[in-house]
Amino acid sequence: MKIMPKWGLLVVIFYGCIVWNAYSSDNDYRTETYNLYINGKMAQWIEVINQMDANPSQTTQLQMQTLQYYYGVIGHFIDKKQNDKASQALKKADSLLTVVEKKLPEDPVVFGLKSNFIGFRIALSPLKATVLFRGMLKNANKAIEGGKDNAFVNVLYANILFYMPTMFGGDNNKALDCYKRALSIMEQTPGEITDNWLYIQTMISVGLVNEKMENFEAAEQQFQQLMEIEPRYMYVKDVLYPRLLEKKREKNGTN
Repeated sequence: MKIMPKWGLLVVIFYGCIVWNAYSSDNDYRTETYNLYINGKMAQWIEVINQMDANPSQTTQLQMQTLQYYYGVIGHFIDKKQNDKASQALKKADSLLTVVEKKLPEDPVVFGLKSNFIGFRIALSPLKATVLFRGMLKNANKAIEGGKDNAFVNVLYANILFYMPTMFGGDNNKALDCYKRALSIMEQTPGEITDNWLYIQTMISVGLVNEKMENFEAAEQQFQQLMEIEPRYMYVKDVLYPRLLEKKREKNGTN
């Protein structure tokens, strides 16, 4: 058996300490954002993001994590019709993404984020859709071409397919496949289903796509599974699940 030279072992130990310290710090943010998410306080992510932006240890890893939270909170603000807050957050997110893109110009996650950020701009200013559409789709395709094995990339690509009109290339079936692939990747990656808001949100997305396609049984099964996995997340129990059951009753013609 080949024995590693002492200097090599020291490098591994030193590098391991760096990675562990970075992970520990990132993990604190991850747990905090997750708890806010499941307790219906996602708007408070902005406070966490501000802490991350002010962190003197601005590693690329931390910046990428910050961008993921920007992605989540901007979508939240748009969903809540808080467009001013969404616009402010998107402006900051775009600036940070520009910084990260210079470091990682070919990273599929960067392409995926660019695509979704363009999608946010379209949601905030629909009249710009014809101008921005091509850039959104171009970046989405670049993302999935280089990141088929990346869970976040699959989520970002699925978002474009799900929310884009069919006439422009939207495809619910393909979106569903990508969301499911993202779940599979996370479930096969150690630690990726623990305190991970994106895992819960992707499960919700699977339910929503099935609901939109009137696959009510599959959507119901997904939401039931969610309530078992994370019973604290009352949005599923109080909003999504009852709404689904009502649609199911209407389709079946029952009261």
